[in-house]
Amino acid sequence: MFWGPFQTKEAGEIIMIFSKDKLLPAITDLEKFAIKVANHKTSFTSSFFQKNLNKLNSEYKEKYKNIFTLYHLYSTPDELFKDLKEIKNDPQSIKIVGSRMADYFNSKQAILNSFEKGFKLLEIIEHQLDRYFQSADNRISITLSIFAITISIIGVIYQ
Repeated sequence: MFWGPFQTKEAGEIIMIFSKDKLLPAITDLEKFAIKVANHKTSFTSSFFQKNLNKLNSEYKEKYKNIFTLYHLYSTPDELFKDLKEIKNDPQSIKIVGSRMADYFNSKQAILNSFEKGFKLLEIIEHQLDRYFQSADNRISITLSIFAITISIIGVIYQ
């Protein structure tokens, strides 16, 4: 008996709940975070302390971990379907398992498209954060260079 686009209700519910309650909210959260990172402004003085950048970086690591935890869960059918009751070794049970696996593989491409979007967002966010940290480090280097040159000039003047 079919359940929507799925062959079994049990597998269909698990896949739909995974998509609706876990994956799609994580991707939406990642999109909002990408916007937050893109809107981040680093002032000259905040470059020295990098408090806001470190906070963004910590948030990025958490979202990175979340997406890859979800990816691991989905890419391991045993874990995704672990709440389903054990199947005995009779022909009817084997048919049910086959239907569940067919549901899993039939839905896989749609789910993987969402993961690809998430992975691309992670890559963009990581690149942007790297640029911010690099800019902050460059500002610190320039400031220290100017400070060293100033001290050298003062040393030469008073020699």
